[in-house]
Amino acid sequence: MHPKTFETTYIKKEYLEFELRKLLIDMSDLDYKGLNDYDKGGYDGFNQAITLVLKKLQT
Repeated sequence: MHPKTFETTYIKKEYLEFELRKLLIDMSDLDYKGLNDYDKGGYDGFNQAITLVLKKLQT
């Protein structure tokens, strides 16, 4: 059953930008050589997706 009232959460644009930028900085410190089990392309794609979101937020 669906609730009759839906809650909406709003996030400040500045907070979202700050968190995404912090995530990009953290990801750039990853040691790919130490992550043999992970596909580097996956991290590059995630990095690219965050960058695209940040660009959209700036416009």
